[in-house]
Amino acid sequence: TAESAAERVVAERSRERGLLDVGLEVVRWDTGESWGDLDGVVRRVFETWARGDLRRFRGHLRIDGRPVDLTEHLRSAESPRWRT
Repeated sequence: TAESAAERVVAERSRERGLLDVGLEVVRWDTGESWGDLDGVVRRVFETWARGDLRRFRGHLRIDGRPVDLTEHLRSAESPRWRT
């Protein structure tokens, strides 16, 4: 229903705000863009990466329940491989 779709959008925006609140950046694309404008999607991902700064990240990253050390990512963030 339209109401449940609206609730999903509100929940998605709430999750996005949570990411922004801890210092992360967000990139959005849809299926049509990934098929019809993949270059544009990639450009936006790179632009967002350039804007981002993991030193601003105030959260904790876990993969499969284990904490992830961002130290290596912080070092490489100064010169990401795609920029070279």
